[in-house]
Amino acid sequence: MGEYQSVIGITDQILSEQMDPNNSKAMYFRAYALLKQEEFDESIHWLETLLKLDSKHAEAKALLAQAKKQR
Repeated sequence: MGEYQSVIGITDQILSEQMDPNNSKAMYFRAYALLKQEEFDESIHWLETLLKLDSKHAEAKALLAQAKKQR
């Protein structure tokens, strides 16, 4: 559980305006960590944001389907 909180904290920093708010890897890992913490709506939000930037991101599509199913 703690490692997912760490991932969320790190991705907060990466996705900040000062760094790289469109970093697709950070969005994916953040969404994955949120999903593991059963924060489905927030995970779905980040996956949909990622897919707006990169509509061909296969892992994000699969994770989005999983998140919607678990919600």
